[in-house]
Amino acid sequence: MFLQDKETISGKFNDEIVLQPGQPQDIPVNVNLDLFQFFEGGAQDLVNLALALTGKSGSPQNIRLQAVPTVQTPIGPIRYPKPLTLVSRTVGE
Repeated sequence: MFLQDKETISGKFNDEIVLQPGQPQDIPVNVNLDLFQFFEGGAQDLVNLALALTGKSGSPQNIRLQAVPTVQTPIGPIRYPKPLTLVSRTVGE
């Protein structure tokens, strides 16, 4: 997950899963958060995000969720060449 183009949370999902076409499915992912790295720019980013999400005030914040899937094929696993953007939103506008 990226906040203002800065990676904040990362995770990895190593299990194989079959996704049915056209059927939404929740996929649990264990995530890591390095609080020291996250707050490196100061806690203001977190405050701005919280204010934007609640609609109280604060500057607009861009949130982006990306994934790099690996697809099993008859010739072996193929990893996507670049991250897929699953969600990209600006909140607090």
